[in-house]
Amino acid sequence: MKTLIIFRHAKSAWDDPGLADIDRPLAPRGRAASPLMGRWFRDNGWTPDHIVCSSSQRTRETLALTLPFFTHDHCITVTKALYDGSGDAYVERARNENDKTNILMLIGHNPSAEDAAAFFARSGDPALHNTMAAKFPTAAAAVIRFKTDSWRDLVAGCGELVAFQTPRGLGAP
Repeated sequence: MKTLIIFRHAKSAWDDPGLADIDRPLAPRGRAASPLMGRWFRDNGWTPDHIVCSSSQRTRETLALTLPFFTHDHCITVTKALYDGSGDAYVERARNENDKTNILMLIGHNPSAEDAAAFFARSGDPALHNTMAAKFPTAAAAVIRFKTDSWRDLVAGCGELVAFQTPRGLGAP
């Protein structure tokens, strides 16, 4: 069984209009939300074996603030492909994962994160699907489980949405 966590970066700052998009840091709200989500991952046993993170400043800061909550060793890959890429890039990244990885986390951006989650997750609690479809806000995470031993087997609709969480759902403003 494989588990994919699609984690959208936390809220970013927009107070420097001269800053390139890739260089935007987290806003205070994002710095507060990231540890909440990290704790939620840990408390639910979703510590990734491999984390693939967009190369943007805000995704790397989101990752740095969640890392203290992960309970075992993991590999981290930072790539521009999740910054530039569409939902298809996220799908392909998951399909090309090493089968030794049981829990893969992709940290990226919308609409690509939301598109990839919708592509994979067709079964699961309808209420979770409705919540995810209504809005995939900053620092939200979709947890999708697959009944396979190989990431290469992933196709549209083959996953079960087992969780969808937002910082607001954990008490963040």
